[in-house]
Amino acid sequence: MKALPVIALCLFFALSAQAQFGLNARYLIPAEDNWPYVTENGGQSSISRPYDKGWSAGLDFWFRLKNKRVEFLPELNYTQLTNSEGSLIEFESETKIYSFFFNTNFYLWDFTGDCDCPTFSKQGPTLGKGLFIQVSPGISYWDGVYRDAVSLIDDEALAFSIGGGVGFDIGITDLVTFTPMANLRYFPEVKLEGSIPTSENNPLPDLVTLTSTESPFLWSVGLRLGFRLDTSRY
Repeated sequence: MKALPVIALCLFFALSAQAQFGLNARYLIPAEDNWPYVTENGGQSSISRPYDKGWSAGLDFWFRLKNKRVEFLPELNYTQLTNSEGSLIEFESETKIYSFFFNTNFYLWDFTGDCDCPTFSKQGPTLGKGLFIQVSPGISYWDGVYRDAVSLIDDEALAFSIGGGVGFDIGITDLVTFTPMANLRYFPEVKLEGSIPTSENNPLPDLVTLTSTESPFLWSVGLRLGFRLDTSRY
C-alpha cells in the first residue's frame, strides 16, 4: 500500500508535464502539544508532544473555470512530522502522511477578470490579479511511529481533512509563476493504536493496549512554483 502514492505521483507527473502544473514546499508547525489516549482497562493519559515541526512537498495540476477566477489545483502531497527531541534515549517520533488535496483558489478581487493565469501577460492591477483565498478538502494516509519510556504507537490510519489559506501569485515569465502561501489544515479525527509495554517505568504485569484519538491542526508557510508548458496558448 505504501508504494501506491509513489506510483500515483509518477503517473500524475507524466500527465502534468503536457500542460500546467506546480511544485510546492511547506514548513509545518503542529498546533497541539499532547495527544490524549485511553487504555483497554479504562485508564486515561496523554502522549507528550508527539510532533513539534514538519515539512511537506507536493505536485499539483492546474485548471480553471472559463469565465470566473476560480482555479483548481488537485495535489498529491507528502508530509513528514517529527519531534526535535528525537535524539533522546527511549524516544522516537516520526509520522509520514500521504495525501490527496483538492485545492480551489478564489480570486475574489478579480473574480470576473480576464487574467490569462497562471501567467500575468495581460494588463491589470497586480495585487487584484494575484491575491487569492484557498479552500482545500483532502484525504490522507497516516503512517506513524511514536515511542517513549511509557508508550508505543506504530500504526496506520486514513483521515479526512479540510484546509484553508491565502496566497499571492507573482508572474515571473509566461512560463513560471511564483506563489508564497500561508495555510492551516484541520483533521477532524486521527485515530492511532498502540500499547503500554511492561518495563521498569510501567510495572503492569501485561501489555496494555491504548487508543489515541486527536483532531490535529497543522499551520504552514510555503512556496509554489507553477509551470505552464502549453506554449500555444500564450
